[in-house]
Amino acid sequence: MLLLLGSAVPPAKAVVHSAPALRAHHWRRVHLPNEGGGALAVALQAGSGRLAVGDAQGLLLQVQESGRASDPVAVTGRWRRFAGTGPVRDLHFDVDGGLWIAGDRGLWLLDARGRLSPRVLAPGDEEGRVRRITGAAGLLVASTAGGAFVSADGESWRRILDGVPRGAVRAAAVRAWQPATGADPRDVRMQVWLLVTHEVWRLELGVTDGELWIGPARRPAIPGRPASQTPSDIVIDLAGAELAVLYPRAIARILPGRIAEARWEVAYPVLPPGAVALRLHAADHGVWLATDQGLLHGAALPGPWERESSPAGTAPVFAVAGDGERVYAATSIGLLEGRPAAPRAPSAGLEPAPGTPHPRPRLPIDPDLRTVHQRAIEYSGLEPSRFRDLERGLARRGWLPVMSLRAGAAYDRDTSDDHDETFTYGELHQLQDRSSARSRDFEGTITLAWDFADLAYPTEAPDLSREARQVVTLRDNVLDEVTQLYFDRRRALIALGAFADRRDPEAVALEIRSRELAAGLDAWTGGWFSRHVREPVP
Repeated sequence: MLLLLGSAVPPAKAVVHSAPALRAHHWRRVHLPNEGGGALAVALQAGSGRLAVGDAQGLLLQVQESGRASDPVAVTGRWRRFAGTGPVRDLHFDVDGGLWIAGDRGLWLLDARGRLSPRVLAPGDEEGRVRRITGAAGLLVASTAGGAFVSADGESWRRILDGVPRGAVRAAAVRAWQPATGADPRDVRMQVWLLVTHEVWRLELGVTDGELWIGPARRPAIPGRPASQTPSDIVIDLAGAELAVLYPRAIARILPGRIAEARWEVAYPVLPPGAVALRLHAADHGVWLATDQGLLHGAALPGPWERESSPAGTAPVFAVAGDGERVYAATSIGLLEGRPAAPRAPSAGLEPAPGTPHPRPRLPIDPDLRTVHQRAIEYSGLEPSRFRDLERGLARRGWLPVMSLRAGAAYDRDTSDDHDETFTYGELHQLQDRSSARSRDFEGTITLAWDFADLAYPTEAPDLSREARQVVTLRDNVLDEVTQLYFDRRRALIALGAFADRRDPEAVALEIRSRELAAGLDAWTGGWFSRHVREPVP
């Protein structure tokens, strides 16, 4: 079934979004039945709010049940698991309410009646490993390890061949529109962008008189793109950009041209140390950037980016879905739900009288961040002085000789026995001659050898340099984690200070959160942090 579009949307124009103001989010873990060790994909159906989650065991779908006449369908907190799909990599709700499931065992459709059925794209093992599924206006595009496939009805699939090289398709982005006003409502055209191996490809396809056609693919030139990086995601109409291509450490986007044609712009966002960008997602409250070291939030492209609070800001994030106030993140520790933090209005019974100063609870005073960093580095054994000492010792190594000590011993024993007879003066005499000799020899040598070439270039210098780079990366990760915990705790304490009544449920939750973050800082500093938290002066 094709979705009828009321007006034509030219492929070269993008919907320009204004940059929304950033809002802090509170994150909690959504407990799922029979969790498969983390979530890999998440999708939220527009309108109904139905949530689908994919993990290594299969699909989890929120159960819907009938309600009042004014609200005939309601989403409950109960879940239903579909295990036949295998590990799920991507999810997509179509216009008919069906859920498309892409995974290692192929492509599946869960229709609106709850019936699960497989879809065969093409014979072959690579074609059966589906990584992404997307669509618009009733047309579907599947990205697999063996190529890209398109379908107009969800039953028959055609491989995109003309101009597209053979290889794995990592992701696809689509934009659909009607060719012209007054055309057959069944006719639709689509612009498709594909990530094939290390390159970006563009083509057009559509349905004319009920027949699906596929145009030739072209590879656009992206000036300034990071040639050594493989793109991981591609998104249409994202925060004012006609197209955004995500690289591990860069974002290339097409900006709509006002005077000349559209142009490419490449930006390098500031990510957590060692982080690799995985997915992009647009929401009502800005743009989400999922990395293997946490979730980042920005008002618009290309940034700046703000790291979300823990646990979403520290766990690897594989997919993001959002609907208004709710944001869901599929992470290595499971499904996380984020909601914008809003200032809480004071309760009527707790409002002070006019002219009376508003009481504020006294909050603990944390040690300064620099001292916490030093303690964490010392406790982890990652002090820079350790490698400076090693470098000085390595520079003096050429003056130290290589000493060889050899010791030896030799033992000799000689024994002889001789018999003879003689006849003298009429008598026979028996003669016997015996001898025994022993000798012992000992030897010891000490050899000292100098290799003065080590003074100019020690042979262990590359190993030390490699280890130093690894330790620097590890130290950056430790400092970044400590910084995240430290400022998350400060934000929790500031929010806690706005409550006059510490018995308020939200105040209790904030206090528990601050203690949880303090426990994390204690883990990095060996218990030093809690011992040096000072009570405020009355």
